[in-house]
Amino acid sequence: METGSTPREPHLQIAVPKAGITPTKASPWQRYVRLLPAFLRVAPAWHIAAFCIVVLLTLGLSLVSWKVSGHEFVRVGTIADRDYLVDGFYDVEQNKEFGAYRWTQPVAYLKLPDWGPGDIHITVSGVGASSPSEAVLSIGGTPLNHINIDPGKPWSIEAWGVASSRNPIVTLDGPQFDAPGDARTLGRLVTGLDIFSPGARFRSLVGLVMLALTSILLYAAFLSWYGRAALALVAMTALISVFGPLVIYRDRWAEVVVWTAPLFLLGLLLVDGIILRKLRTGRWSVVGGRRVSFFACVALTAALMLLVQGFLNAFDSERMYQMAAGLAEYGLPTRYPGHETWTKYGFGQSLISVPFYLLGKALSLMGADIERATIFTVSMTNIPVTVLTCWLLYSGARRFT
Repeated sequence: METGSTPREPHLQIAVPKAGITPTKASPWQRYVRLLPAFLRVAPAWHIAAFCIVVLLTLGLSLVSWKVSGHEFVRVGTIADRDYLVDGFYDVEQNKEFGAYRWTQPVAYLKLPDWGPGDIHITVSGVGASSPSEAVLSIGGTPLNHINIDPGKPWSIEAWGVASSRNPIVTLDGPQFDAPGDARTLGRLVTGLDIFSPGARFRSLVGLVMLALTSILLYAAFLSWYGRAALALVAMTALISVFGPLVIYRDRWAEVVVWTAPLFLLGLLLVDGIILRKLRTGRWSVVGGRRVSFFACVALTAALMLLVQGFLNAFDSERMYQMAAGLAEYGLPTRYPGHETWTKYGFGQSLISVPFYLLGKALSLMGADIERATIFTVSMTNIPVTVLTCWLLYSGARRFT
């Protein structure tokens, strides 16, 4: 630079239309595409691939679910029976003719985890002892079938029943068998258990549909947040591949995920599309007490939602839940299911929990177990109470400072 000369201004390159050439106007289609959300501006081939993957995986998992989710044969005496035996069964024994088996007591109980509620067909099979005997099969405490057992011959007893709970109890009882030289109190020799439940199959298929919806929403969310179609496709495929087998085998945690994840992802997409985009474009100003309080409450609610246990882990909380159920079902502060079982605890918190109990009942209409659904929703009662308390303290502090 020469002495005494003034600094040059930065050279700006300005595009000037040449003579006779007019700027190209955007076509109606281009203007329409600009109005679409970010995840819809990706090349259609990615969307077609995502749709095909979801459909194919869902169909494949549905075929597997049709075969295994509603029917199972349990070989008694193997490792498979440990989830079903509750009480009244002796240790495993072996026989050269029919393999592994278990002796029962005169009354034996089996639990069918996650097979209810709904219609269910049970078959219990075994081999007769050295003397005639009988067997009575009950589901949920209701006797459904009775058979006579011939000495030394295979036997089976089956019945259709209606399970009112998610984990129905099956009872096998009959007269006592006195074996020579055996001091045990014996009942029947059992070798197998066969279970069939159309309701379990239907819930599994509905769960796979909800899982497919969740994967599509996850695909849209990844495209909206990261703009990478390949990453969104991988995340979507991984979700349905990992959770699909869990849904098929009636896993409780997976069932909760597939019913709550679509609402959660849809809420995130709405927040991202309506609130956060307006903040980034300057349409809304976060300066101001009311909006700061609102977004602080939203953030605190989201943080507390991550800490929800979904079950009641204390005596006081169980009493509160029972009173909330009594208020919702009977209109009285009684410990549900009793009509006149009172408690020394106040009913203020239980009264606040009534809307959450009713929300759980609404979820049960979509296939969820009513007890678990209501316990899960009632366990979230303290979240709005805590958020509102923090908001009141914050508002009071701002008012008086």
